[in-house]
Amino acid sequence: MSGNNQYEDTEYELATGETVLSAMDRIQHIEDELAIRDLVARFANACSPPDYESFSKLWVPDSNRKPIWILSKPFSMSATGVNEIVDMVKRLLEPRDFFAQMVHSGVIEIDGDRATGRWIMHEIGKGPGESYYNNFAIYEDVM
Repeated sequence: MSGNNQYEDTEYELATGETVLSAMDRIQHIEDELAIRDLVARFANACSPPDYESFSKLWVPDSNRKPIWILSKPFSMSATGVNEIVDMVKRLLEPRDFFAQMVHSGVIEIDGDRATGRWIMHEIGKGPGESYYNNFAIYEDVM
């Protein structure tokens, strides 16, 4: 054996100017992406059927600000802070006899300790009474 480590933890630049990440950076990127995908799956799971305690644990404030959740039309509402966010999801889901949220593949962009994600969702519900809900939505998240 020559003693050369083919998995050397170095970062280098290609002739095109593109930076190639080190092995450790690539592993961290994969771990970050998997954690984000898990978070999105847990969000849908906490809504279907509603589990407000699990839902509240998904909203972790960072050191600089409280989490914010903004919904566009047809709901046009927003909440700041974990308690307000949980109250908002309760207003949305409690009138329903049934609700399910299904996540389709998402696109994630990771840049250091910030990430953005764009998800196509399908939501269905029933209630109150014989009213039915069928919605396709695009969720855009900043993490």
